[in-house]
Amino acid sequence: MTNSYIHSEVYGNGSINLICIHGLGASHLSYKALGLEFSDELTVHSIDLIGFGKSKIPDGFDFHVHSQAEEVANFITKLKLKKFSLVGHSLGGLIILRILIKSLLPVKNISNIFLISPLTSRNQFPYFSKILKINTINRLLFNVIPSRLLARMVLNYHFHDQNLISQDIVDNYTKYYSLKTNKIAMIKTIENIFKQDFLELQIKYNK
Repeated sequence: MTNSYIHSEVYGNGSINLICIHGLGASHLSYKALGLEFSDELTVHSIDLIGFGKSKIPDGFDFHVHSQAEEVANFITKLKLKKFSLVGHSLGGLIILRILIKSLLPVKNISNIFLISPLTSRNQFPYFSKILKINTINRLLFNVIPSRLLARMVLNYHFHDQNLISQDIVDNYTKYYSLKTNKIAMIKTIENIFKQDFLELQIKYNK
């Protein structure tokens, strides 16, 4: 399903709606297993953030956290769900915090909020992001690192149990990292996430 610039996949047809937002460098595939496992109870709307997975990049999009949050909020609003829960991992958790702080969605429609290791501290950032945020290095690395290796680096960060990373998952992520849009999204997000909007969210969340 594509709504505006955001692509999403829907898994299950249960009565409980989950809006799931993936982490840094990931995609809608992050929540596929969840949706399939609980398909009778849940309807999982697993989105691709702008530039990641199958989502497109609007002209002039800046990849700030607040810009991603606004796009996600607009996407959710267009679904016209009376009740839903928000699930966010890593970067997805940070985006949910931005949505809440800026009141981008009506609180009365949100049943529950699940934040899984949200990026509220620089210590939580994956090792590859600390390298890629250096401009002179990141573009060189993206030109020389094979897409499969980059996909594996991202998956190793997102999976607690790396034995669960199947060949099919690696193949799908390799396909996405062969796309120029995904590489642009990764670089721009990492460059911007250390700026003021991240610090503002970190201070408010830690209070």
